[in-house]
Amino acid sequence: MRFVHLLLGALILAAAFRIWNDFRPLPPSNVVWRTDYFSAVAEARRTHKPLLVEFYATWCSACRSLDRGALRDSRVEDTLERFIAVRVDTDYAPASLGLQYNVSGIPALHVVSPDENVLASSIGVISANELLNLLERAQQ
Repeated sequence: MRFVHLLLGALILAAAFRIWNDFRPLPPSNVVWRTDYFSAVAEARRTHKPLLVEFYATWCSACRSLDRGALRDSRVEDTLERFIAVRVDTDYAPASLGLQYNVSGIPALHVVSPDENVLASSIGVISANELLNLLERAQQ
């Protein structure tokens, strides 16, 4: 019986840590994330830079994992200096935007040309190396 109590306590502690880890504040990012998609497209056209469009939701734990992992990697942050990065909250964005990019799940990343053609995309949590490959593939 004592073993069961210890096991139950360990499970509760692990769950509490997981919840705390998901909601603890993140350090500031070196990436300038825009939140207005249409302004970001205008900036991309003006600067001739591709966009990285992240479709996410604040309640999405996979989105938080992506933000805490690959998107905080220093190599990714350095590479994103050559892109216009924009986050689209799927709870508030026009539905037409999700349809335009055929968003079937979140997090969804789309590398997009300034004229809004999709160059590369990914759905779900990916590693920093996978994201770097996605960004490089789109620039070829």
